[in-house]
Amino acid sequence: MAQLVVYPSQDGYMRAGTDAHFSNARDAGSADIKYTSADTIAVGLSKASASPIYRFYRAYLYFDTSSLPDSGITVTSATLQLYQTGVYSIAYGGIDVFLMDGQPTYPSTTLALSDFDRTFYEVGLGDPINVVSGASGYTPLILSQKGIDAINVTGTTKFCLMSGRDLGYTIPWVGMYTEFYSVEEGGSYRPVLTINYANDPTVTTQAADNETSSSARGNGNITNLGDSSVTAHGMIYSIGADPVNLATAKGTTDEGAAGVTGTFTSTMSGLSVSTTYQCRAYATNSTGTGYGGAVEFTTLAPAAEFTVRTNNASSVADTTATANGTIIEDAGYSITEHGFVYKLGGDPGIPADPTTAEAYTKEGAGVEGAYTSGLTGLTASSTYHIRAYAKSTDGGGQIAYGEPVIFRTGTAASTTLYSSTSDGRILAAGGLGDWDAVHDATTGELDATSDEMGIGVRYITGIGGNAVRIWRGYFYFDTSGIPADATIISAILSLYIKTDSTFNAYAWSLVIQAGTSSTYPHDPLVAGDYLYTQYSGDYGSLAQTSFSAGSYNAIPLSNTSIIQKGGATKMCVRGSMDINDSSGPTDSQHDVTVYTAEKGTVYRPKLVVNYVLPGVIPNYPQINIGDVWKSTDTVAINIGNEWKEVVEMKINIGDTWKDLTT
Repeated sequence: MAQLVVYPSQDGYMRAGTDAHFSNARDAGSADIKYTSADTIAVGLSKASASPIYRFYRAYLYFDTSSLPDSGITVTSATLQLYQTGVYSIAYGGIDVFLMDGQPTYPSTTLALSDFDRTFYEVGLGDPINVVSGASGYTPLILSQKGIDAINVTGTTKFCLMSGRDLGYTIPWVGMYTEFYSVEEGGSYRPVLTINYANDPTVTTQAADNETSSSARGNGNITNLGDSSVTAHGMIYSIGADPVNLATAKGTTDEGAAGVTGTFTSTMSGLSVSTTYQCRAYATNSTGTGYGGAVEFTTLAPAAEFTVRTNNASSVADTTATANGTIIEDAGYSITEHGFVYKLGGDPGIPADPTTAEAYTKEGAGVEGAYTSGLTGLTASSTYHIRAYAKSTDGGGQIAYGEPVIFRTGTAASTTLYSSTSDGRILAAGGLGDWDAVHDATTGELDATSDEMGIGVRYITGIGGNAVRIWRGYFYFDTSGIPADATIISAILSLYIKTDSTFNAYAWSLVIQAGTSSTYPHDPLVAGDYLYTQYSGDYGSLAQTSFSAGSYNAIPLSNTSIIQKGGATKMCVRGSMDINDSSGPTDSQHDVTVYTAEKGTVYRPKLVVNYVLPGVIPNYPQINIGDVWKSTDTVAINIGNEWKEVVEMKINIGDTWKDLTT
């Protein structure tokens, strides 16, 4: 067993106040004031005789827990100890102080007033501590399992302290407030987080071998037993996907206890034929389980049978899709042709010549393994049946088909969105020699209400204290209406350029960037959003030579990952000279003026997003196979040696046809 004792790398507290109803302060999205260097941190709420009358206090702790091992450990317990000053008189029964979690975003890396918002945090990291009048000294708060899970082994663990009456709906009065010593107090008074952990066994996974059509042998190596004896070890496995751990694996083996380190084998049986699996070696001791990396293997098809498998289609759009198949066993034949046959609304069958099918692809010679074909010219919102095939001239001419797989094409959609009035620009300016200071400034002059904004750079002599000017523009689009499962095909940002002020400038462009985190730019826009290090990437650009003043200018997005499906899409648009940190020659301008959302419908920034909604296979009732009821993605029935999808299933009860799918 091992222990880590850590003190805050930083801490602080914040206050929000109001003279109106107390809930205005409790529910404030931002604090009035913050304290990050005081000897104490405050938690609770109070009612004062001076303004603000109602005051809410919340404290924040940051612990550097990166010295914990990144993996191979199990945290067994953790305790946070807070030293109460005992100065304040608290109401009868005391107050409860809760440990709250807002990670990974809140509180911010550097405590910000906006971190005060109580909706950013949730309770449950441990039972609250009760603080009573006059008490002083350390009070332990034992972390729950949720609190243990919140410990960040690779970075900073962050907590918020909040009063239980703050969480409830109690009108504050004298005696609902306390203070604890902060890290600045030092010595044996500062907050302390004690983490106890145990080392799990360490294991590696080697390649599986001895594959048959129904089994394979897993190979592992226990390299360290950890802090206690190994009570179980073996393999975990799942079809196709990483089994991850014992709880999520679809199958496990157990070779029992292991008293020493070393290699071991474990046979995985009862597997499906011609199926790809992933497996991991594992070993368990009294505190935790260690896992090796995942390795992949595929069970064999029946010996010497020419076998092809049809896999699920991928990248399914409205009129295109990718067909996927695998030549499982070539039976010693030379594959002269392979591909797919497919049909709209029904099984394409197993024709003697694949090129006589309603539709087909032909990929030429092939070998054992996976292959794909692109399907084009499909009908949108329609169901297709597809079969993989492989052909050989050996053995008098042989052809193998896979079982039919059904997929449904998607539906093309497009939406035009307009920037919200949150859009705006931030300007930083300085003297002729102040390029670096202006470019690297952390804040600037904010304008989020004008109906136009500047974007770009000026570097001009003879105009006093504003020789260097850099404008950066920010745009907000509500893309919550785009479904999360949609595939975005393309997007275009259009800005109405009022004027192009370019002269004596190097070649330059307007460039779209995204925030390096979901925080930037803030909504609503704040002056601190100017900081260039919070933005990166080139999601689309438009060269100045293509600018057209007095009209919309389209900027096709070269990378649509900036579009946030089901949420809000935020963009920063900068001049390329600004991004490249190059001022150009003295007496040069590379900037434009564009209209904002406040200008109105025919001028405001707009974003056109083209996407495809995925096809949906109908929900079918369960089917009984081997006396076990199983769910099916599709149901087909063989009529005249042709498999047809059952679109409508009914049963006649009392001379009435009932729909089985409901």
